[in-house]
Amino acid sequence: SMLDLVLERRKGLPILLSTVYVEVARRAGIAVAGVGLPGHFVVAHFGQTPPLLFDPFGGGILLEPSDPLPLRPSGPHETVLRMLNNLVGSYRRRADLTRAIRAAELRLELPVGEDAARTTFEAELRSLRARLN
Repeated sequence: SMLDLVLERRKGLPILLSTVYVEVARRAGIAVAGVGLPGHFVVAHFGQTPPLLFDPFGGGILLEPSDPLPLRPSGPHETVLRMLNNLVGSYRRRADLTRAIRAAELRLELPVGEDAARTTFEAELRSLRARLN
């Protein structure tokens, strides 16, 4: 989940590839945004209805929206929060508690809209720290 490695290797997790895709498009004057889907992260162009969905992880293929739920652009904080959630989970599964704690701490530095989410993040950080000791 390191953006520098994604740029170097030209492959990586969907959320990181989508972040690169969005930034390159922005610099080219093309309005696209990252969109968090359940279990996946893609890029959308909201200039028409329904929005055009692209999957950078799938080589940039155009996706057909299968879910009637409205799509919403993911802002920078939401995207970074999702990346940090991925890192906490990944490090936790690998029992790399030091890195899981660092990612969990960074997550609390972001503005989180809901008090319940912040409470959950704080509890998870306490749990990780307790496992380290």
